[in-house]
Amino acid sequence: AGGVSANSMLREKSEKMGEEMGIQLYSPKISYCTDNAAMIAITGKMKAELGQFDDLDMVPYASL
Repeated sequence: AGGVSANSMLREKSEKMGEEMGIQLYSPKISYCTDNAAMIAITGKMKAELGQFDDLDMVPYASL
């Protein structure tokens, strides 16, 4: 799970809302809530150190 799921206020309010709606909320343990941006950054750093770079000439296309 991403770092947002570690937000204590978000977890607290979500639990309260779930209780009010009669819904059981399942949240991952805080130790499993990591910052995905840090993982993406370290992967980029490692690829750069290996000289692995992607072309930046792609054209984004949203299929929505």
